Amino acid sequence: PVEIDGPDQWLEEMGSRNVRPDGEERARIIAEGAAALAREAGGRLVDAPHLVADNAYLTEWPLPCLGRFEEGFLEVPREVVCGAMGSHQRYFALEDADGALLPAFVAINNTPVRDEAVVRSGHERVLMARLADARFFWDEDRRRTLVERAPDLQGVIFLAKLQEPTMRDKAARLTGLGGRLGEAFDANPSRLARAAELCKADLTTLMVQEFPDLQGVMGRYYALHDGEDPTVADAVREHYLPKGAEDSLPGSAEGAALAVADRLDTLAAGFACGLKPTGSKDAYGLRRAALGVLRILCDRGVALPVSTLVGWASERIEGVPEDELVGFVLDRLRHQLVSNGARGDAADAVLATGLDEAIEVTERVHTLTPLVGQEDLQPLFAGLKRVRNIVAKEGA
Repeated sequence: PVEIDGPDQWLEEMGSRNVRPDGEERARIIAEGAAALAREAGGRLVDAPHLVADNAYLTEWPLPCLGRFEEGFLEVPREVVCGAMGSHQRYFALEDADGALLPAFVAINNTPVRDEAVVRSGHERVLMARLADARFFWDEDRRRTLVERAPDLQGVIFLAKLQEPTMRDKAARLTGLGGRLGEAFDANPSRLARAAELCKADLTTLMVQEFPDLQGVMGRYYALHDGEDPTVADAVREHYLPKGAEDSLPGSAEGAALAVADRLDTLAAGFACGLKPTGSKDAYGLRRAALGVLRILCDRGVALPVSTLVGWASERIEGVPEDELVGFVLDRLRHQLVSNGARGDAADAVLATGLDEAIEVTERVHTLTPLVGQEDLQPLFAGLKRVRNIVAKEGA
């Protein structure tokens, strides 16, 4: 028990008992201490700001500790090594000046220790076990090609309520839908079809089952190992982009077309199963999927109406409420425009004309927004409003 008379004494008493109540102070100690140990090891921290916050709120008296592991584990892909450190253990990975990973890491202890060597050895032992598993997965997964794995997707469920509910069914739909989109994206038809065939196959690998956030990333590595065209391998990875509102977009035409196809299929399937988002509930990320479609269309300059895209996505899925889905996607377009500074009434006015092609809607809204507040246009607005009211009164 600790008896205190006021806030200042509370801080002092907690500090004397190895507790730092100030989260910002803990974060500073972690960031500065980890960076110093990285320099001591001849490198720098791999950028992972979330690990500072994670460790700050997992510890009361943070003490950074430098550990090392066998260099042979660096033969495993970088993303796997960093994932084993960060996602599983909340360790900081280190890299040299050229960006190559170093066989070292920084762990954050929670309390002072009598013998740091003993604690360091414990961290190293735990990490080495995870890296040994990862190396086993890496070696084992490459015994079969992605083409050989594709039939296994029949055992991976996408949405159980669908008539064709498996990931193998989804991959087949992506092949057809990707073909419809390929010309608009100026994608190579054969490479796009091959990427669609392979893009979900890494879901059956041991590595992705252990590290789900590496789906697509591992698919690219395995595709390259299998001797696939690098463009196909890149599209396998890129079809998961963007993963969030600020994430990067696909870099290749094939990756962009496949990314749009994947999201359109997910949207159509979700609406067919009655999974339209309500309030804050969006378990299948349909809002994010719609935003991803719109961002890629605008980035690539693809002028395809949303209604056309939804129609194509609905051809192989029964029961899609197409008008409702079109409205949902356009609502996300409005939300995106307003979030980027456009006026809501300008967006409403453009969408009220019936336009549903993302690029044209965006251009018109951006043109209209600065005009709304111009004083010299107010008489024109007043005149148009009067004309509209007269026409409405006459029933024309």
